[in-house]
Amino acid sequence: MARALTRRRMLGGALATGAGAFLAACGGDSGKSSGPAQGAATQAPAAGTGGSPQAAATEAPKPGGQLREATITQTPHFSPFHPGADPSFVNTWRRVNGYYEGQWTIKTAGPVGERLSLRLASSVEQPDETTYIVKLHPATYHNRAPANGRKVTAEDRVETAKFLMKPPASGGSFFQSGKDLKSVSAVDELTLRYETFGPRAFFYEAQNGAPGYIVPKEMLDEETLKRTIPVGQGPYEYKAHTQGSIEEAKRFDGYRLKPKPYIDEKKLTFMPDNVAVEAAFRANQIDAIDSESVQSVKQKDALLKDLGNRVVANTYPSTSGMALVVNINRKPWDDPRVREAIYRAIDVDRIINVVFFGDARRSWYYSPASTTRNPLSHDDVKQWVGFDQKKAADLLKASGIDLSKEYEFMVPVENQSWVDGGRLAAEDLAKVGLKTRVNPVVRNIYLQRAGPKPGDFDITMSVFLDYQYMKSKSGTFWDSTSLQDPEVDALVEKIEQTIDVKVRDNLWKDIQLMLARKYSNMMPMLSGNVHHLRYAYLKGLSPDHGFGNVSAGWQDERWLDKK
Repeated sequence: MARALTRRRMLGGALATGAGAFLAACGGDSGKSSGPAQGAATQAPAAGTGGSPQAAATEAPKPGGQLREATITQTPHFSPFHPGADPSFVNTWRRVNGYYEGQWTIKTAGPVGERLSLRLASSVEQPDETTYIVKLHPATYHNRAPANGRKVTAEDRVETAKFLMKPPASGGSFFQSGKDLKSVSAVDELTLRYETFGPRAFFYEAQNGAPGYIVPKEMLDEETLKRTIPVGQGPYEYKAHTQGSIEEAKRFDGYRLKPKPYIDEKKLTFMPDNVAVEAAFRANQIDAIDSESVQSVKQKDALLKDLGNRVVANTYPSTSGMALVVNINRKPWDDPRVREAIYRAIDVDRIINVVFFGDARRSWYYSPASTTRNPLSHDDVKQWVGFDQKKAADLLKASGIDLSKEYEFMVPVENQSWVDGGRLAAEDLAKVGLKTRVNPVVRNIYLQRAGPKPGDFDITMSVFLDYQYMKSKSGTFWDSTSLQDPEVDALVEKIEQTIDVKVRDNLWKDIQLMLARKYSNMMPMLSGNVHHLRYAYLKGLSPDHGFGNVSAGWQDERWLDKK
């Protein structure tokens, strides 16, 4: 019997293979708690309730207005599938709630059986453990060349998937490994058939993010995608842009979920740094400020104190965090003794207290908020990577590293927390004899140098990255974070092919312990909280917007009530 997924009936614990694939995406069995301890949003204290999600839920949306936002990331092109601007707020602005609509997305919080949220897909059936039949809602592209308002077809998805299978497109390992996706074909105009080489635990997750978006097949060329105005089927279509200054989008009248979106226009302003973004928010030149720019709890508290009941704040446990990356493709970072020495040298608690004002915690490879990955705590691995500066100094001497040489420590200049954290880490490395020069560079340069293998850096910084980045060939532009170790690759592949949730939870533990014992070159340090602030007139957001909301950040409910 075919197993079906619709808005009303999601895969549950009673279905063996189908449930395994779904629960793999959703992070555990139905017996797990999904309450606040697993990452539900908490409403930050603020005077007034005019902008609260609870109040907004009882009010009728008011169509119209322009939503003004800002980012510190400059983007060199328009492509949703190529390196250069990813990951960044601007890609979320364009992709997640802008020009495109994914087939589905995975919520990171809430009841396990309700975490798959269908979007452009109207249903998913699974006839067997390696076949998925996906039906799409009827939809049309924006009325711009080369699509000119034509219908979105299954053939567009087929051609998009084929395009993502080949570098330099960032298709992810599911598309580019050659071991996961066997084929994707069009059954009819709105029906797709996916076939995998075997059971794949992360089929649903593999469709999330950039791989889940469909572009007109006429645009599937690297230069076309990078240089041509975006054409999608999402709630907003392109209006105008000035390179390095602003980008504007307008409501797509042909969007399938009428009368959404309620807001008529969106404007994204590119700013030089977080100080400029905060100043713009204080002056009410933008309507919301994202965690990209709210980098400390003191900054959030100061904004709440100064702006009072004009604004509303939400705080969520971060599912990511701050990590170092050393370049395994260069000496001496290929020596596990040197990598262990770096772990042992850095006083992460000092960084938490000085830079984050205590609003963070020690983490290992996954944040404690990443409930889908069975995260180990730092205590579980501290016997390998715990703070011990004497041992660090001894390891460096034993390695034979040239301690007279100075190494570059590259950090993104726009992220002050990372700059400050990097400087404290460099001070600790100097105490054990490792000389580094902290070099703040603009984010575009940082991304270009840090990501593609072999990478043009010695030491740099990263957010936490997921399982596919552990593999030697991730299919993304962050290949420099992998140990390039066959044993690690084999265990990740085993996890990807394990449908049974309990067995996979044990494998998650095994891979995290393995990375500690091998002194992973992607070196997690801490995870904290993320803070989102908005003016109270921006309404229609779910209580857990920004963490585990109805579509993991995708909001078609927002509206403005400027009285």
